[in-house]
Amino acid sequence: TCGAKSGVRPFGGPSRQAEHLRPSPVGGWAGQAANGHWHRHVLQGERRGMRSEICLRRPCAGERHWEARRATMVQREGALHILVTNDDGVRSPGLLCLKQALEKVAKVTVFAPERNWSAAGHNRTMHKPLRVDEVSLADGSTAYASNGTPSDCVALALLGLVPERVDMVFSGINMGANLGQDITYSGTVAGAMEAAIYGLPAISISLCSFDPAADFRAAGRIAAALAETVFAEGLPKGVFLNVNVPALPLAALQGVQLTRLGRRVYKDVL
Repeated sequence: TCGAKSGVRPFGGPSRQAEHLRPSPVGGWAGQAANGHWHRHVLQGERRGMRSEICLRRPCAGERHWEARRATMVQREGALHILVTNDDGVRSPGLLCLKQALEKVAKVTVFAPERNWSAAGHNRTMHKPLRVDEVSLADGSTAYASNGTPSDCVALALLGLVPERVDMVFSGINMGANLGQDITYSGTVAGAMEAAIYGLPAISISLCSFDPAADFRAAGRIAAALAETVFAEGLPKGVFLNVNVPALPLAALQGVQLTRLGRRVYKDVL
């Protein structure tokens, strides 16, 4: 969870990322595996507060070498290939923003549902044919769209419909937070979970807003920073990250805090 409150440690600069995120012998960043148990992450954090730093502020003139290194990483063949999916559908503005943000640090392939699958959960299609089509996104780039669920999209891609090796999977950017018991219903989280089952590092990311005019750019910057960090340091096998970003400008976000899964209180009525 990215926080704007004063108790969360502020972000460091991009040129200091590796310094802040070295492996910690006392345990650090934690993630929740599909079996519900907590595992220690290899990234450095503060054990008592479950805090960690991700580098997200805009590069200044003195950090041009960082931008150059990122450009080199993208240009180097096979450096990092990220698969992007979601549950809001292939035409979602959140998916487009995520794809464009990740393209600054990696090669990106989009494979997403052709329609909205919100609250689909970890659902796989068993008894009907699945179709896959090539479609054009709003920026003119090509994506794969399927009539299946987010989990289907990830499985189809990893089973061979995307011929290049996939190194990491992102699911999002979802419109609306995924907190507590939400994750059992979320198609966004299910996309990341499916990738974790296949043994790949995976991250689901959501914006805490249902505003149709919401700005996804801060969440996209966070996703790009996480991609670089996870690519460099890895994730424990079977662990994926579920990230929720407040609907605030990047400058208003003061840090990233790692938390245990909480509970959502709903009042259902017939």
